[in-house]
Amino acid sequence: MNVVGDVSEAPPAPEDVIAVELDSFQIILPEQIPAGSHIWQVTNIGDQPHEMFIAKTPERISVEDALTLISLPPDATPPAGLPNLEEFVDVGFVMPISGEQSTLVEMSFEPGHYVVVCFIPEKESGNPHALHGMVTIFSIGAEGEQVEPPASPVPEE
Repeated sequence: MNVVGDVSEAPPAPEDVIAVELDSFQIILPEQIPAGSHIWQVTNIGDQPHEMFIAKTPERISVEDALTLISLPPDATPPAGLPNLEEFVDVGFVMPISGEQSTLVEMSFEPGHYVVVCFIPEKESGNPHALHGMVTIFSIGAEGEQVEPPASPVPEE
């Protein structure tokens, strides 16, 4: 088999993609994400591998709430006022992506509230990237509805 052509050129991304960036302890989403099925171009601009685990939440939670829930031991009861993790629905996952790499994935979301996190362990501490701030809360509105923009903590230096 002979491979011909310039293999250093990446194929062009499809039109109308949703661009997502994974940086050092930060997940950067667009201000508004439309409902329905779309191609997401997920690019890791950081120097460590990152992944994306996405769950639909029963209500919009804060970043602090998400970090509290992530920090709970298995089978622990959440503090009063926070939803139980059993109420979350897994809706998407992007496999680990090395630094300066990109992948295209098809994602489908209905209107609602979501949390996206990276559980890859940080190479020095061993703690999940989510505990270093790699968690983002976002909402998707019905057609034409504007929703609150994504929320994430200020990344650690």
